[in-house]
Amino acid sequence: MATIRPRPRRPKSNATFPREGAFTPFRFFAIDGRTTFQFGLAYDHFIAGGDSIAVLLEKLVAGYGPCAAESGAPWTPRRYPRTYSRLFLRDLGYTVRGLARLPSMAASCRRSCRAPCRTDRAATNAFLSFRVPPAELAALLRTAKDWGVTLNDVFLAMLLQALAPVVPRRTGSDTRTELGVASIVNLRGEFESDANDTFGQFLTSLRVSHPLPPGVGLHQLASAVHAQTERIKNDKLYLQTLLALAWTGLAWRFLTEERRRRFLAKHYAIWAGMTSLHVDPLWRGPTASGVPPEYTRAVPTGPLAPMVFAITTFRGAMHLGVSFRIADLSRETVERVSTAFLGQVHDLVCFHERC
Repeated sequence: MATIRPRPRRPKSNATFPREGAFTPFRFFAIDGRTTFQFGLAYDHFIAGGDSIAVLLEKLVAGYGPCAAESGAPWTPRRYPRTYSRLFLRDLGYTVRGLARLPSMAASCRRSCRAPCRTDRAATNAFLSFRVPPAELAALLRTAKDWGVTLNDVFLAMLLQALAPVVPRRTGSDTRTELGVASIVNLRGEFESDANDTFGQFLTSLRVSHPLPPGVGLHQLASAVHAQTERIKNDKLYLQTLLALAWTGLAWRFLTEERRRRFLAKHYAIWAGMTSLHVDPLWRGPTASGVPPEYTRAVPTGPLAPMVFAITTFRGAMHLGVSFRIADLSRETVERVSTAFLGQVHDLVCFHERC
């Protein structure tokens, strides 16, 4: 959603896309704010990643500006880019090693607490929205640099810490003693494809888990997460997810609707997903004069996790959009997790400013 002011009302964007007839993956909407309006787009995530959508919105928003009539030729990106089969063949060694390590990923999932997944109610999503000002985002970037980890590692560690108090932890002989979360990985660079030239979806994911013993600090946890994500990146273990999805696609046709909804929750144990998008390199045009630039993003949970944190940075600020399945998590629980996540951001700001 581009150019956000004032606070949005609830659009009709939770409706499913029609399964019959012509495939129309886009649903545009506008919300009147008197002197400004909010321009939004709901889309089927199957057809594009967040980077392609950001470029598309930038082109559309530019059409409302004073220089719209002077804009150049219409945007005509390439569509339907090369498939992942070429990537598997190019990285055949990594692909084979990824296949060999699928049992270890399955074992990690068996050690992790399963998230709730009710099949007797609709998988409707609700959404919470938060804004992190530039000073706090700067503190996060400084923390990641000081600790020798990535900003994404810090986010994953903060998410694990925020989830820990609300996840039922089993003791005794039960083997599910870890907490797992997943993060989207954008493989566009593997295809040498720029978001301004090619419209499509180049996504996979990585998964990390940790037992979170009492007293573990954020620095220690971020370092442990970094060790996992570095191994995944260096060995290209994110290809495992694509291979696992291919296997799931084969099994999918033999499952009932109820079993499909439980299948991923059972075999890919994560309590939350996370996706990050840095809009600045993608938004090359100016924003409307006199309107603070905002980019709000919500990502549906799907069948993988009951909650998704969508983190978007734009013009120095950060937006946190939290989607959750109301059949599985209460609003109070999600607010508690979100507050704990943002509380850690505030603590890092205080640490750097010696509050």
